[in-house]
Amino acid sequence: MSYIFSFLTALLLTCNVFGGFWSKSSPSNDFDTTEYYISLQLPTNPSTGHLVTGNIATLTLQAITNLEHQLTLLGMSLHNVVKTTVYLTDINTITPMTAAYKTRFNGLNHPAQTVIQVGALPDAATVGIDCIARK
Repeated sequence: MSYIFSFLTALLLTCNVFGGFWSKSSPSNDFDTTEYYISLQLPTNPSTGHLVTGNIATLTLQAITNLEHQLTLLGMSLHNVVKTTVYLTDINTITPMTAAYKTRFNGLNHPAQTVIQVGALPDAATVGIDCIARK
């Protein structure tokens, strides 16, 4: 368990959300649909690249906004999301994070969701979200 946790933390710390060798999205073709794997989105201000400040609800909403922007670039929206993974550095923030999350996915097809506590996220963020979307 410790090895897996360390590996996941190292993997996330290696991820450079604003460039580097990580792709922000990657398509996977199937028979009738294309799945897109959207990389980790942090609660950053797109204009500055710096983390926004605020409580976990504010940070969650910004991460979802950034996720939505990546989807828009691919001609999709939150309606296309079938699975999300939320990474939290403090699992005790799951309740306010979930409340904020639900406001953005309210009325949609409620994608499957996994929430994982991690030791650290890039730029000392406290929340990050990635997703799988189908077009």
